[in-house]
Amino acid sequence: MALIILAAFCGWLFLYYGSDAVFHRIAPFHVGALVFGSHWFAYAVLCTLLLASVVLALIDWIRRRQQATIDRIRHSELLAMQKRFPHCHVARLRSGEFFLTDKSTGREYVGAR
Repeated sequence: MALIILAAFCGWLFLYYGSDAVFHRIAPFHVGALVFGSHWFAYAVLCTLLLASVVLALIDWIRRRQQATIDRIRHSELLAMQKRFPHCHVARLRSGEFFLTDKSTGREYVGAR
């Protein structure tokens, strides 16, 4: 988040004051100008940091959406099993199967055979 704020601030400086003003107001980027004699290195570092932060934020957003979808599906399956067997407690095992316990007896529900 800090990188995005820094990039937004640099973009504002760039648009408001011009390209040289951005790097004269931010001390760490003077290294690029001192080492290479121009600001291209500082531009490259800034763009790389901005791009990396955007890509990481996008990956995180995608993973959260996938996990939310998986959780929603699992919850709806659990609710469907509870509606199908209202006289049982329903628990999902790690293997993905459902474990049904009869509410009246407290034993495993086997079903009609």
